[in-house]
Amino acid sequence: MKRLPNNPQNCLLPILVFLFTTALTAQTPIAGFVHDIQRGEPLIGVTVAVKGTTFGAITAADGSFRFSTPESLPLTLVVSYLGYTTQELYLVGDTEYLDIYLEAEEYTTEEVVITASRWKEKIYDSPASLSVVPTARLEAQVVTNPLLVLQYTPGVQMVVQGTERVNVGLREGRNAFVTRTQVLLDNRSLSSPGLQYLDASNSALNNLDLDRVEVVRGAATAIYGPGATSGVIHFQSKDPFKYPGTDIEVVAGERATFRTAIRHAWHSADRRLGYKINANYRRSDDWVSDTPNPEYKDEIIDPRTNEVIYTTGGKLRKDNRGYSANATLEFRPAYDRSFSIGGGLSRFEGLSYTALGEVLAQNNEVYGIIKAKYGALFAQISLNHGFGFNNDHPTFNYRTGQISPIARTHWEGQLQYGLHIRPMHTRLVMGSDFTRFTANTQRITFGRYDGDNYGYAGVYAQSKTPLLDQFDLVLSGRADYFNLFDEVAFAHGVAVLYKMNETNTLRISYNQGPQQPSMFALFLDYPLNPDSQYDNWLMGGKDAQTFGEHPSTSWYWPQLAHLGTTPGVGIDLQTAYNLAIDYVNVWPEMIDYLKSIAPRIEGFSDAALQQPGLDGNDPVRLTKDRNFELGFTGRIFDKLKVLAEYYYTERTGGISQPVLISPLVVLHDLPDDLKAAVANAVDPNDQVDGRPLSDYNLTPAIIAQWFNDAVWKFANPTGFTGLIETEQAPEGGRPVRIWGFKSLNGKEVRTGVDIGVQYSIMETLMLHASYGRLLKTYYKPPEGGEPFDVFSIATLPKYKYKVGLYYWQLPATGFRASINVQHDSEWATNVADGPFRGSIPARTIWDASIGYKWFNRLSIDVTATNLLDKKYNYPGLPEIGRQVLARVVYSFGK
Repeated sequence: MKRLPNNPQNCLLPILVFLFTTALTAQTPIAGFVHDIQRGEPLIGVTVAVKGTTFGAITAADGSFRFSTPESLPLTLVVSYLGYTTQELYLVGDTEYLDIYLEAEEYTTEEVVITASRWKEKIYDSPASLSVVPTARLEAQVVTNPLLVLQYTPGVQMVVQGTERVNVGLREGRNAFVTRTQVLLDNRSLSSPGLQYLDASNSALNNLDLDRVEVVRGAATAIYGPGATSGVIHFQSKDPFKYPGTDIEVVAGERATFRTAIRHAWHSADRRLGYKINANYRRSDDWVSDTPNPEYKDEIIDPRTNEVIYTTGGKLRKDNRGYSANATLEFRPAYDRSFSIGGGLSRFEGLSYTALGEVLAQNNEVYGIIKAKYGALFAQISLNHGFGFNNDHPTFNYRTGQISPIARTHWEGQLQYGLHIRPMHTRLVMGSDFTRFTANTQRITFGRYDGDNYGYAGVYAQSKTPLLDQFDLVLSGRADYFNLFDEVAFAHGVAVLYKMNETNTLRISYNQGPQQPSMFALFLDYPLNPDSQYDNWLMGGKDAQTFGEHPSTSWYWPQLAHLGTTPGVGIDLQTAYNLAIDYVNVWPEMIDYLKSIAPRIEGFSDAALQQPGLDGNDPVRLTKDRNFELGFTGRIFDKLKVLAEYYYTERTGGISQPVLISPLVVLHDLPDDLKAAVANAVDPNDQVDGRPLSDYNLTPAIIAQWFNDAVWKFANPTGFTGLIETEQAPEGGRPVRIWGFKSLNGKEVRTGVDIGVQYSIMETLMLHASYGRLLKTYYKPPEGGEPFDVFSIATLPKYKYKVGLYYWQLPATGFRASINVQHDSEWATNVADGPFRGSIPARTIWDASIGYKWFNRLSIDVTATNLLDKKYNYPGLPEIGRQVLARVVYSFGK
């Protein structure tokens, strides 16, 4: 028998084969699929791992995974995915044909958010005060305006003007007729920069396509720019890859409300290509008073042509109408790469309310957007254009009769990159963005400022670094160039998070940044309601309003109006003397004598000025906002979620409401001044018709008294007879009294608290409650002046509370219902000398809804707003009563 050589190397191969075979037989194969429990769709990028080991895999495009582990059965499998509840599976048998279903956290008490940091993170890791309205609650609400889905969110204040028009605010109020909060849809701004205006009914927002809404109550200036000083509301639409199929919606109800919408989404089998299309049409009758207002103009005249282009009949239009359509096409060649292009159009016509009165808005808009993502690099550019000129469908003010077209062109771009700095365990987001916004009013609303670029360009960065096991430090900063002011301004923020545990976080933060005055405060060049004898004009503060070294008086008193404008603040006594002669009742020869001595009259009668005098106003500039916040977000135990926040906001260099710039004048010294001038001019030796004055028993004093008495016949020494125009006032026509804006050099301070709770009574029944209170609202003048309380013009309730119950079944089918109540304390609007100034009584409003959803097919919901019909309104606005709406949604292809 032949023997192998006695060499150790000859034994190595059999040993390796034995060890390799043994290792293979010890491996446990694990494979399967991961799906979304609500939709049944496969989930890409889910981590599946053996608990306590590094063995695992990531799901592929079809949701599948496969790996092997040396761990023997039984073992525990951990399945985790951002935005979904983590599952732990205890495996004892077959491990190669697993079907795993994850439940989205939007149906639970935890949420994943992106708005506060521009990065996906748990809400407990967020550096800002933030709330989320999830899909389940959005689907159960029937609302006429998409903004109304936020009305029971902590810290949100809704101003309902009618069936379609809603303004929304967070912690800053000041005016019930504007929206200062920055509103986004899928990272694209919906707000018109500078106009402080959001027409949600004339936008790409579609209730049928909304997935979730994130609300950042505090300032986010450092990463979103100066438009985010008053918070951010971020609507996120449904992803066509996650929500394919066709949905049709029909809404009908009181106030002749009708709305129909369709959403269609598709993706290819390999999930690389997808698209969605949205379209809707809506109409309703607004809440309009039936009493005709004599102040409403009947004929609307185009000042460019002097043609009548619209007649109102002295009544407000009652109906609202609108439609929109948009589409998005997206290509995803890999899980971390995507490219999309989208666009749409919209139209809305209906009643709106502004500080200057009721407006019939008839607007058309189009938009387009391109987005790209490559790993952690994100880029987008968008264009939104509003058409402002259409005499067949004009936008105009009912009280002034003035058309107010504003064609808007809004370019917006963003480039962002995120990375991890491993040695420092730091997450960094950095980027740049720009906004270019121009308005064209054909010199009707913005006059000489038409086309000025109200925009900025900036760079930003935000980092998050763990300091200790339980502390995170968040730093943010940005620099912006404002072309209007040719100025670079900086914003910065810092936040410290103390993570008590995984679901309880204490947060302290500070933010400071600039804010641009509104385009109205800068550019307005607009006629207001005229008085009987002079015109009123509202002018913006981009340039100073001045009176010059030698101001003049413009006369509007009937007997003085023919003088036009005379030098000085008052009247030359010789001019007044010549006017008075016509009111002295004497014989013709005496009149000839009085005219002959007119050259002897000397002097000037100074007029008294109504406040504000001749101070004028300086150009308005950037304001500076500071925000401090102390907050807690957490889950006290499994069923109770709590938020509690204290905030302090301070604005330096704010802008006033419209104030009077041009003063009126009173000639209260003219009788005495003219009497004295005439007494000095008359010589006792003067002759009338060849005879001395003494032959007529006349003295200088007697003749002077004639003129003292005459003044009261051609002037009004106790009332206003003229005004002082600024150097920038429009020329021609009647005298113009200028109103404008002034910079407030002091500090506007606001402090308050927001508290909110969610309690899961059972898995499908949730109680929510929130309470907000303004603690202090005051203005501190410069130079050590005494601060004064301004609650009377806070334009926010001093306190408000919201309580409600939500019931739904999982997975998102079956019966659902809600009952909610909200209470606002008495408060006041702050519209200086406007038609809607006044106190708003306290009110308590109940809302309720009930519905049923058949799995992935049909749902029916009915909502009653202001259920008890407790009518309420704002000063000068119509009363808002009960409205009941029903909605049917049917889904195909799911």
